[in-house]
Amino acid sequence: MGNKEKVKSLTVYCDKGHKLWRYRKIGGGRLIKCYEDEIGRDYTGQISEELELGAIIYCTQCEPIVAVAFLTLIHGRRAYELEQSNVRRVRT
Repeated sequence: MGNKEKVKSLTVYCDKGHKLWRYRKIGGGRLIKCYEDEIGRDYTGQISEELELGAIIYCTQCEPIVAVAFLTLIHGRRAYELEQSNVRRVRT
């Protein structure tokens, strides 16, 4: 039997409800990190392959501007680790 994982397309929001990006999540559970190559549409305009590790992504629509994620390497892939206190909880 094949092992089929659940794939969902999610919209990630900041804590105040502003859209950050569309993300293709594989598997269940909480959203902790977003792999860069699985991000479909970026509403912040900040995500690019030119960013250096450690770069911080902000929600530019919030006042004051808040950090929502930072760029890191996870399992050899570029990923944005979410700042859980500034992002709406997503569970699949």
